[in-house]
Amino acid sequence: MTTVFEIVDAVGRANLRDKLGVSDTAISNALSRKRFPSKWYRLVNSECLSLGVECPMDLFSFSQEAAA
Repeated sequence: MTTVFEIVDAVGRANLRDKLGVSDTAISNALSRKRFPSKWYRLVNSECLSLGVECPMDLFSFSQEAAA
C-alpha cells in the first residue's frame, strides 16, 4: 500500500509545492493528516503515473458521495 509519505518522498516535496502552487505548510498538513486535498488529485496522480508510483484515491479527501 502506498502512503501519502511515500508519494511525497517519491515525487518530491519541492516539486509538489511548485506544481501545486502551495506552501510547505500545506504539504506538511497533508502528511500529518495522511490525506491529500481532493483538488490535488489530478496533479499528484499525473506525477505518480510519470514515476510508476501507485496513487490510491483513498489517499485523497474526496467526500463519501463523490467516491460512491
